[in-house]
Amino acid sequence: MPDHLNISDFLDPVDIHAISQDEGYKDGQLGKTIAIYQEEFPDLDDAQLVIVGCGEQRGSGLIHGHSPAPDIIRRNLYNLYYWHQDITIADLGNIKAGSLFTDSYAALKTVVHELINDGKTVIILGGSHDLTLAQYQAYVENKRAIEASCIDALIDLNLDSPFRHENFLMEVLTGEPNYLRHYNHIGFQSYYVHPRMLETMDKLRFDCFRVGHVKENIEEMEPVIRNSLCTCQ
Repeated sequence: MPDHLNISDFLDPVDIHAISQDEGYKDGQLGKTIAIYQEEFPDLDDAQLVIVGCGEQRGSGLIHGHSPAPDIIRRNLYNLYYWHQDITIADLGNIKAGSLFTDSYAALKTVVHELINDGKTVIILGGSHDLTLAQYQAYVENKRAIEASCIDALIDLNLDSPFRHENFLMEVLTGEPNYLRHYNHIGFQSYYVHPRMLETMDKLRFDCFRVGHVKENIEEMEPVIRNSLCTCQ
């Protein structure tokens, strides 16, 4: 499809030999079962879940911030066995690093936007947590209201910080036009969060769940996560 050919310009293929350490994969393991962008871009017509890596982490203040995290995750993920044959998965490799971290945001937003327009559920293997902003902007592009959930010990609303990964939530929660129907913050730790910040979240009618509550009531979190755009740190 033409859109798939276009988004391949923003992506580097997966180096399956480096990830498997030249050992390859057995029949039934994810690394041998799912459609992976290696030499040729995979056919996405039947894919339901699409994996995209993005190692960008200059938003956390690292000058040469490109994280190997997406491929480290793949190294472990690909070894797992594939039980859910009714779900088709594709892995499109990693977003190419831009000259500026905002260029990487733009590339990630473009790729996610095209995939969600094609009815795909996108899983982003990331660098720093501010990549959530690019993910959210892909939905804004469609003027599509969403519910979002973030799993993090911190609430990234530190306006005194110069680093994007510590304050990106402000743009998500208050940017105009805003398409955030509701926001859930799961697993915050009280000692890392100023009480006034929780008061502000409560006034905005957003839900925040302390990590102790999550552990004791994990079944309550499942529908929250299932029905929203979800990010983890």
